[in-house]
Amino acid sequence: MQAAIQVQLQRSLGCTRTFVVDDGEVDGEDMATSFDLAARAAGLEVIATQTFAQKATDYRALAASLASTGANCVLIAAVNGSGAVLLTKQLAAAVPRARLFATAGMAESTFAGGISPALASRLLITSPALGASAYPGSARTVLSEYARIYGTSEPDAILGYEATSLMLSAIAGATDHGRRQARRASVLKEIFATRGRHSVLGTYSITREGDTSLRTYGVWRVAAGRLEFFKALDG
Repeated sequence: MQAAIQVQLQRSLGCTRTFVVDDGEVDGEDMATSFDLAARAAGLEVIATQTFAQKATDYRALAASLASTGANCVLIAAVNGSGAVLLTKQLAAAVPRARLFATAGMAESTFAGGISPALASRLLITSPALGASAYPGSARTVLSEYARIYGTSEPDAILGYEATSLMLSAIAGATDHGRRQARRASVLKEIFATRGRHSVLGTYSITREGDTSLRTYGVWRVAAGRLEFFKALDG
């Protein structure tokens, strides 16, 4: 879904030739492959996909090779700890007119804190997490209480909250609220039987592949060194 959302977002902003870089991790590689397939199906040209060395001290050689391709958009599929801030800065410097896009692994405050205002105006990040305003009131209550105790949460904190809530609910169902022994297979069966669950994310079911039925993805931007929810897109 994230690949489809990225294609939708990029095409809406005039991308015609996208260069993809990934961090070589499972999520990064999978996203790069999925994006390539979705982009080609939608008529968006993927010039090349390049894996970068994580936590390198200089990405200018990669940036120079990108600059020679004529790309007008760049997608970075990576996690924040991979050296994503330096990579983003040096790629952006090499293609000053290109738009930059990043995947969910970079939707973190530590990444946003390293992005300058000038670069932020060219960068959008996709994440399955939405902003508090896009969720039911119950989510806003949870996030407000979290902020009161721990400070501002990361965008995906609400996803972790609901994942834990779903697991606890499945355990309760599989054990008849503690009256039977917990067995992994029984808990798994309860999770896959989830239908019409009312949650902080909205109402959803679990598909036979183990995904939620939620079809909305978040687009985030950086403002004053902080992540800011921009809008939601339906996949």
